[in-house]
Amino acid sequence: MYKSLQDIPQHPQIHYHITVDWRDLEHVVSRYITEHNLQMNPDFQRGHVWNEEQKIAYIEYIMQGGTSGRQIYFNHPGWMNSFKGEFVLVDGLQRVSAVLDFLNNKIRVFGKYLNEYEGRLNSDWYFDFNIAKIQKRIDVLKWYYFMNVGGTPHSEEEIKKVKGMISQLNG
Repeated sequence: MYKSLQDIPQHPQIHYHITVDWRDLEHVVSRYITEHNLQMNPDFQRGHVWNEEQKIAYIEYIMQGGTSGRQIYFNHPGWMNSFKGEFVLVDGLQRVSAVLDFLNNKIRVFGKYLNEYEGRLNSDWYFDFNIAKIQKRIDVLKWYYFMNVGGTPHSEEEIKKVKGMISQLNG
């Protein structure tokens, strides 16, 4: 199909990156929605599909030092220039929604709502927001598609197998 490796089409480049501490997450997301009309759930998104158990598992994973799954991807064709065009969340809706639910005391993590804990949120709990400046909707849709088509979710049986192995080693 391609004569050389250099002929392989490349995915969009990120034009803007910011690290958003969970302590600032609500503020940043609200500002993006209010000032730049961010669409958290654009028509191509699959919607909110994580159940409470999945949300809790993700948050507990990060709180225990997990590092993967922090990248959140947006697109805004006019970002940091004219700011004209559609601003959409492309990948990360489930993770951002889970953390917002925790921050708003809608789910318990390690058995407690956030307002039941003493102390502050850890500064190691953050997201990396990445904003591309893709100009055409078809290219945004292709980016979303290629970002999400490759994975295969674990079956319940596969997860139970690993849980069983952990239980055996715990005694």
